[in-house]
Amino acid sequence: VSQTGMSLLIQKIEEARQSCRAEKVFVGIEATGHYYEDIVRILTEEGYSVHIVNPATTHEERKQHLTYT
Repeated sequence: VSQTGMSLLIQKIEEARQSCRAEKVFVGIEATGHYYEDIVRILTEEGYSVHIVNPATTHEERKQHLTYT
């Protein structure tokens, strides 16, 4: 997580928001170690709605619903 990287991420989010004319952006981030914490803090400070996703839950969802190759 760097200032340059976060600026680029926010720029890309805004480009996508404008492209699809979204009124609100919800950001989902998988909680892995402590790496996600700064991203959540920065995006929250920028006014985004950030939702933390449990990696164990997503793993189980993938196993149940992504059964094709």
